[in-house]
Amino acid sequence: MIPHNLTYMRPAQITDTHYSETFCSLQRAEYWLRDDSSNKKPVRDHVCNAIATVGSITAMQWARQQEGFAWDARTCWHAAKNGHLELLQWLRENGCPWNEWTCALAAENGHFEVLNWARENGCPWSVRTTAFAAVGGHLEILKWLRANGCPWDARTCTAAAAGGHLELLEWAHENGCPWGVACTAAAENGHLELLNWAHENGCPWNEDTCAYCMLLKVDILWKF
Repeated sequence: MIPHNLTYMRPAQITDTHYSETFCSLQRAEYWLRDDSSNKKPVRDHVCNAIATVGSITAMQWARQQEGFAWDARTCWHAAKNGHLELLQWLRENGCPWNEWTCALAAENGHFEVLNWARENGCPWSVRTTAFAAVGGHLEILKWLRANGCPWDARTCTAAAAGGHLELLEWAHENGCPWGVACTAAAENGHLELLNWAHENGCPWNEDTCAYCMLLKVDILWKF
């Protein structure tokens, strides 16, 4: 779960899983796309992104040969998010744009091979990349990101706390990452052990922390 103060960092996603499910094969894609009821612009705008979620190069090639099925940076996002390296490579070879979300979503979902290839081929990254590695609880990826110069900020600790990723939070704190609102994020999500550790190691808390303790985990308050 992404803590409330990180949701604005999340890109817009395809919300209708029907799109993804429909593109499980080229045959089904062709049938669906040729249906007049599917030929409206809002749906057509999602075609390449939906194909990217299932990773079919063949279906992507077919869609790009049709009129009106555009792609954009989100197409690379969806390929990276779902670990489809070969498709991502094909997208880039054929001019599909990307941006920092490609790295962020690969990191969040633990797709190191995708992330590594993207960086080797010039894909940008930012503090979102480290924060979303923490969202996914991927400590080894976070270590690699930092060793290779990816920036971070307090949102990394906040995301780790929200997800209950204590080992990752310990490492981030020991290596100089600022706390942010880690205690509040831990309380909000009911992670007592992590909240206890963070508080004992100097993480500040505030009224929001106590409010979440009372609302979600009343017994936490009795630990302090």
